[in-house]
Amino acid sequence: MAPGEFNGKNYGGLHSGCGKKQKTGIYSLNGYHHNILSHKYFKPGKEVLDIVSGYIGIIEEKKEGPRSLIKIYIQSIDKTKYIYTKFLKLKRKNIKSKIIEYKSYTEKETEKYNKYLEKKKEDTIKREKEKKEKKEHRLNMRKMKKLFREDINNNIIMTKNDYLLLKSNSNIVNEINKERYLRLKQLNKDKTFIKLNKLTQDGSSDQLCLNISNKNDYLNLVNEYYNL
Repeated sequence: MAPGEFNGKNYGGLHSGCGKKQKTGIYSLNGYHHNILSHKYFKPGKEVLDIVSGYIGIIEEKKEGPRSLIKIYIQSIDKTKYIYTKFLKLKRKNIKSKIIEYKSYTEKETEKYNKYLEKKKEDTIKREKEKKEKKEHRLNMRKMKKLFREDINNNIIMTKNDYLLLKSNSNIVNEINKERYLRLKQLNKDKTFIKLNKLTQDGSSDQLCLNISNKNDYLNLVNEYYNL
């Protein structure tokens, strides 16, 4: 509904939302949030709290009347009242009054549980160790891949119209560069300058080395290079 003069007499001519639920805040309800429960939750015998007066009562059976109007007996004032469910809160059970039963375990069960804890601790230490080793291996591989690529790329030099092959301290690098050099020379027979391809991080370029066809081949070469 529109605000102002178009709203007629509703809510004093203000917006239709004005005036609704003005007494449902925690300050108006003594610190309780406005949460209306269905009448189905209010069954005879349950304790409820009247959030307006603060009285605690017990729900009694009633034969007539609206479903949202509950019959409450308040023991502190020895009176029976009819209160709407929107003003009632179900009282939770006192946790401190509950009796907690502790199970007694046999010596065999205790020993079995201690073995379980010991095994769990060993498994945790083992996993942490494996994680640490994998991390160190990953960092070493990253470092060695970089050195491996630099060693390969630095031993073939591009000149104006030709390529120069240099010798490395690694036989693996020399074999790879020899193959690359021959292929580049073969491709450059027409004297057209060909840009030298660089090894990618996973060594996937098929124009660099015939032995490198996938990532595993490349990692195996890096491992051989590293072990040397």
